[in-house]
Amino acid sequence: MPEAKDGHGTTLIVDVTPAGTVPPLDLTPGVHVIRYTAIDYLGRTAECSFTVTVEDTEAPVAAYCPPSATIYDADGTLTYSRPSWQDNVAVVSETCDPEPYTNHAFGYKQVTCKANDAAGNEGECAFTINIQGNPCLPLEPPDLGSVSCDNFLSGTTCSLFCQDGYSFATPPNDVYICLNGGIWAPPPPRNMRCSSVSHRREIRTHGQLTFYHFSGDCESMDTQNEIKQQFVVNLMNSVVGASVCSSGSCTIDNVNVICGQERRKRQLEDEGERFARGIFDSGFNVEFTIIVSLNQTNATQDDFDPISTLTESMHTLSNFVQDMVESGNFTLRVWWDVLQADSLQVGPAETTCEDGYVRRGNNTCVACPVGSLFNTTSKQCQECEEGTYQDREAQMECLPCPNKQTTFGTGAHNVAMCLGTLNE
Repeated sequence: MPEAKDGHGTTLIVDVTPAGTVPPLDLTPGVHVIRYTAIDYLGRTAECSFTVTVEDTEAPVAAYCPPSATIYDADGTLTYSRPSWQDNVAVVSETCDPEPYTNHAFGYKQVTCKANDAAGNEGECAFTINIQGNPCLPLEPPDLGSVSCDNFLSGTTCSLFCQDGYSFATPPNDVYICLNGGIWAPPPPRNMRCSSVSHRREIRTHGQLTFYHFSGDCESMDTQNEIKQQFVVNLMNSVVGASVCSSGSCTIDNVNVICGQERRKRQLEDEGERFARGIFDSGFNVEFTIIVSLNQTNATQDDFDPISTLTESMHTLSNFVQDMVESGNFTLRVWWDVLQADSLQVGPAETTCEDGYVRRGNNTCVACPVGSLFNTTSKQCQECEEGTYQDREAQMECLPCPNKQTTFGTGAHNVAMCLGTLNE
């Protein structure tokens, strides 16, 4: 601080403005004038002054910055609380981009808020708002299964899965998407259940053999039974005898005789006593199904591929029968006629499941789950009707509720779901 003396060397009292200014002193940003005044005993004064300029380099700081969050609004309206600011002087302006209560596309929106003081210092606060439509109700996991969901820019997507060893008899959609209105698309199935899996143990194909030169009565039931019997015996003896099929691994089923389906002109040089050249003679077709099954030894091997083995066996069997027909070695004795197979038609191999199971994929049969029955006509699973239930898999029928009770809806899978009284 300055000192003052009069002409006699007397030290004078010095006043300071602003009052109380004593160095060292913390000054706020801005321009400060410090003035000292000395007064002698006659009231005469003398002054000295100087200016101190304090520059503001400190930016405003957000005392509160909103956290990143997910909001739900069917119209895509952006909502958040504005930040609050602190500054060593004062905040003179603040802005946010985008402003709250503005509408946007669904998805993530980056929000940046800024505040400025009089010196032009700028503070910033940034956060992210994920705008989604109204949320969907959580998907119920299937019995013996689970739900897996992910959140993407487009919203929530979920998929349904079964535990190992189980699968869906009626497969659900690969993905279910939560729409902005809080609705799943497509609508998730009700009563979705996983049921046990069984690997197929047989493969079948449908064939047709054509025979000519039959002089008997094809329409006779006795004749048709004789044709069927001779056909099965001859075919099984041929394939088993040639080791194409082991005993019990191949069966012939659904044998049917179609009379007069094929007639054509034949050149019969060796049968002059019964047929003349150019005569139209009677014929018939034999329709049949060949079934190739696995034996128990192969079926229990861990590295065994049942479908590949079955398909290979069926291919070998079909080629063997085709070779027999083309070489003239497949014949039938029906009463007094010895008939030679003229042509063979074989359809594609098909894998099958036993009743109560539906086919899924190349090597899987899935049981109709509890709460359903196996429809033997459509070969599909069908939910139990109201008033019935089924607590076991792979069943052909549903059980009626006891004591004239009923169920609230279809698909009841336990007798405990039989409630109330059936209206009569």
